[in-house]
Amino acid sequence: MKTIQLTINEALQNAGFRFVHDQESEVFYFTMQEGNVEYTVMLGYDEEQSLIRCFSRIPVNVPEHKVIDILTAINIFNSKELFGAMFLNEERNTLFVRTYANVDNGAINEAIIWGLIQPCMQMMKNYYVPIMKIIYSEMIISN
Repeated sequence: MKTIQLTINEALQNAGFRFVHDQESEVFYFTMQEGNVEYTVMLGYDEEQSLIRCFSRIPVNVPEHKVIDILTAINIFNSKELFGAMFLNEERNTLFVRTYANVDNGAINEAIIWGLIQPCMQMMKNYYVPIMKIIYSEMIISN
């Protein structure tokens, strides 16, 4: 049976990604681009190798006066998504998109890896521009 590390490594190599594997933090890092926006994608796994998560940070900090509007938008976005979720780290006012897969039974393959990455990237594609419009405009959606 292949390990999570080996499966992720092979999936990223087969797709032609340049990546870094930080074994200490159990995370693979690689870069993707959507339009003019480049962002880092992280694939992490737990010590027991039973859970994989894919997450990416939207490269902007949310101004304090826009937090309620962003949280309202996130609620709307998440209600439309089946596999991914967006969240706000309120300590830093940073936005993330994430997906998870339980592979406790050892069922790990490239399809599962892409099943994590694709919804995460689709959310970035679908909601990056609306998030930027909320943050950088005077538009208020919470009213």
